[in-house]
Amino acid sequence: MAPKRKQLHAESSRDASVDNPVKKAKIDQQQPESAVYASSRLKRKRADNDDNAIDATPAAPAKRPKLKLILKPQPTLSDEPAPAPTKTTAPAKARATKSTLVPRGARETAQVGQRNEAMLRMVCDCTTTGRVTELHFRKISQSAIDWDNAYHISKINAWRNQIYGRAGIKARAVNMWHEYEELWFELYFQLSIAESRTRGIMLPATKAVRDAFNEMFAGKVLKDKDGVDLEARSERQGNAFASKFNRVCPVLRARLNACVFGRSGDVFVPTITFNMLDTYKGMKAEMVAKGITEESVMSDNLEEWKRFLSGLTDLEEEELKAKEADAVVALLSLRYGAIVAQEMVLAQATTPELIRSARNSLSSAEADLPTPPVAAPKRAKYAHAVYFVPAGADPDDPDNWVG
Repeated sequence: MAPKRKQLHAESSRDASVDNPVKKAKIDQQQPESAVYASSRLKRKRADNDDNAIDATPAAPAKRPKLKLILKPQPTLSDEPAPAPTKTTAPAKARATKSTLVPRGARETAQVGQRNEAMLRMVCDCTTTGRVTELHFRKISQSAIDWDNAYHISKINAWRNQIYGRAGIKARAVNMWHEYEELWFELYFQLSIAESRTRGIMLPATKAVRDAFNEMFAGKVLKDKDGVDLEARSERQGNAFASKFNRVCPVLRARLNACVFGRSGDVFVPTITFNMLDTYKGMKAEMVAKGITEESVMSDNLEEWKRFLSGLTDLEEEELKAKEADAVVALLSLRYGAIVAQEMVLAQATTPELIRSARNSLSSAEADLPTPPVAAPKRAKYAHAVYFVPAGADPDDPDNWVG
């Protein structure tokens, strides 16, 4: 065993050789191969221990990037609604510029029943070039145009209105109902009630009533209260007409429904003319002159009003009263004529009182016309005979009867 001084010297020299790489290489060359292998294995073992020590230490978690959440505010009742996004579209040609053709002269319209071929062409001035252009109506062949056909007239007026509209000349819309149009509704119900007292009828659909109304008024030029000509009446459309028709004349409508209830027959649409409207207007003026301004269902003192404005009672009565017959005759005379209406009423008459009342209500008839047949009194001699009474003779005197 080496002395202690030599051992200390050997350790110090070994440490110095480790620090110096040159000396370390020399020492390794001097050491045997087994010693070198043992030292390298020891170093690997230390390295493995160091790795295990590092693995045993829990690794710090990696920091995740923070996500920024942008929350939209929830709408509340107090919040105002956001404005809708506006869409920008390219300007259309239709609304960019107006037509450069401006019609000459005053605005005119075609009328039913008046042949005016000038309505089939329009002379226009071009605002850009100054040239004169003539436009012609081509929707219907000119040789096939019926000037009494309301449909053809409406097509012509629609073509003219289109040209006026493109030039920026707008027509004044006809919105108000004329007095004659209001009278037409009243007379429609009155004639329907009178017809229902002679035979069973069925009420028409609203479209059929509208067609009859437009056939009379479409294309017509009416006058206002001051006598000034209005624009030609246009056709009433379905919704506007139905709304008006369902509101007017509630009393007459209820009476007509009661007259046709429980009975059947053909659909009846009365034919109304302007002369009939004038006559009916005069009848109403007579009522106003007598102080009767409106019809009342509950009053029993309006006999004159009931006589002119139908005043018809229940259908369950077996006989017509004299004043009811006068109302039926007065209204039916507008449609069939005085003599025919009288015969229709007398066909259902059974009492001399009714016959005399109906005869007196038609005193304007010709005097030389024969009087309708009168029922003979219940006598054995005249029980089964039919006689005529000359005009002006007493119908109650059998000597005046002509067999």
